[in-house]
Amino acid sequence: MNFSYAQAINSVKKSNLKANKQIVLDFLKWKYETQQKANDKTLIKLAMHYITIDKWFKGKSWLEIDEADVTELLFKLRKGKLKQPNNKYYATPSIETYVKDHRQILRWIYNVACINKQQKKNGVVLNFDQAFHNYKFSRNELLEHENEADKEPSIYTKTEMTKLIDKISKSRLDVAVILAIGFDSGIRPKELFNARIKDLVWNDEKKRYYIYVQYPKVSSERRNIDLYNFTNIIKEYLSKNMDYKDFKNGNNDAGEKQLFNIQNVQFTRLVKKYLKEFDMNKTKQFKTYDLRHSSIQHYVDVYRGDFNAMALRYGWSFSKVGERLKGYLARSQCVLPDVTEQAHYDKIADLQNKSVDLENKYGDLFKKYEETIRLFKHLKR
Repeated sequence: MNFSYAQAINSVKKSNLKANKQIVLDFLKWKYETQQKANDKTLIKLAMHYITIDKWFKGKSWLEIDEADVTELLFKLRKGKLKQPNNKYYATPSIETYVKDHRQILRWIYNVACINKQQKKNGVVLNFDQAFHNYKFSRNELLEHENEADKEPSIYTKTEMTKLIDKISKSRLDVAVILAIGFDSGIRPKELFNARIKDLVWNDEKKRYYIYVQYPKVSSERRNIDLYNFTNIIKEYLSKNMDYKDFKNGNNDAGEKQLFNIQNVQFTRLVKKYLKEFDMNKTKQFKTYDLRHSSIQHYVDVYRGDFNAMALRYGWSFSKVGERLKGYLARSQCVLPDVTEQAHYDKIADLQNKSVDLENKYGDLFKKYEETIRLFKHLKR
């Protein structure tokens, strides 16, 4: 037996692992027997990773976890709220490295749990070997399922969302405001929960708020999105937010704080609870992304075919607007123009022609200006 494999097995057996001990032992055995290219340090490192993750889950069986458990754990890790095996918190500069190391492992654990639950429905209790060998297949199956869900998302109309927000605001104002801004802006869940105090700005001329959002993958550029609806409830929330008051009083550090002190996972659970309570449940699988879907469906009709406005609002590439809106257009009364590659070339050519016309007009005006100057000098003599 390889020394590193024996050392990894020994560390697992001596650990406090209970419900997941056999899963880890079987995994290390599979890794050792099927992937001989793995270096000696890999097995020991993986063993330590799994022992640590078991502590984070507080001994809960990995065959019973759900996506919310994994998401919450990654959130805590990113925020530096989880301890290392040496019982110290992760250093801030190194956190992203640890997140990257653990994300793949956690994703695999979640997929194993999904297969286990699926097979239990069919009366078959899954063993570890089956789960691991079916891992790639299960992952593709999950991705296909997610794509299918995206094609037919849960769409909430403005009337339904207003009703829901009004009811929730009586007990959880923060949840109601997240729904309001999420629906009206249509920004992505990550953008929504990463929003800072200073990103929400009041436009005194238009008498409404707008929110600054960074373009995906372009950290130096931001787009500002008008919030046409729910102004009063946003005002009420900000009037009770001490960080916002500090920011308005000149404390710039307060402006860097997060707009919402609630996690996405916690928010989703609360919304599901309220939807059930108010008998507005369209699906048991409510996701924060449903707010973006609902927003797009709403503004497809509001903008009436202005694909430039849609692209700017939702942070899309102009060339992909038509493709992205296909599903929404099928459910809408509005018809957008066919946004093909040729259409963009035609538009560019049209702009170039207009530019040439403007240059010619400018040239003519400049000639007249020079003639006027010469005439003025001649008269002055």
